[in-house]
Amino acid sequence: MSALVVVVLGKRCRRMEWPRIRLPTVDGEQRLAQLRAEKMLRKAIELDPKEPLARWTLSIILENKKDIPGAIKLMEECVNLGGVPGMDGEQRLADLRAKLETSTQ
Repeated sequence: MSALVVVVLGKRCRRMEWPRIRLPTVDGEQRLAQLRAEKMLRKAIELDPKEPLARWTLSIILENKKDIPGAIKLMEECVNLGGVPGMDGEQRLADLRAKLETSTQ
């Protein structure tokens, strides 16, 4: 499929056929980046099962994908592993649980 473009050159008009180019949208690029990050984070958890930061980060990706139960599970594991220094895992866990309650009502 191509788009028809009319080019005005002085007093003459000339028709040119241009191929239609589809560029990835920002949403598509973000989804692809999230899929790659999710895969890498799952591998990081597999390689180092006691790493809480990978769980925290993966929980954010799952929350963005509307997988709140999955995000809660990962945050529970993160908190049980001691959490991430400087981050309030208990508060994030409470926020996710509240989000799950409001989404099921």
